Amino acid sequence: MANLKQFLASKGVKVEFAGGALRCGEYVTLRKVGFASQGGGSGTQQIFIEGPLYEDYYKIRDYLYSRFYLL
Repeated sequence: MANLKQFLASKGVKVEFAGGALRCGEYVTLRKVGFASQGGGSGTQQIFIEGPLYEDYYKIRDYLYSRFYLL
């Protein structure tokens, strides 16, 4: 999450850690959730974006899409 914080900050987004999540701007929160695999591997991780659907939400979502693959 530290790398994600640095990435978003470089895009001009005000980012801070709060309660185990990244608070982006005033209303958007990013949470990383990991799921264990049955084979004992590292499993998958997902990033959830939460907040009202407004300009900052879509801007942050687009930054995330540009940084990560979507499957």
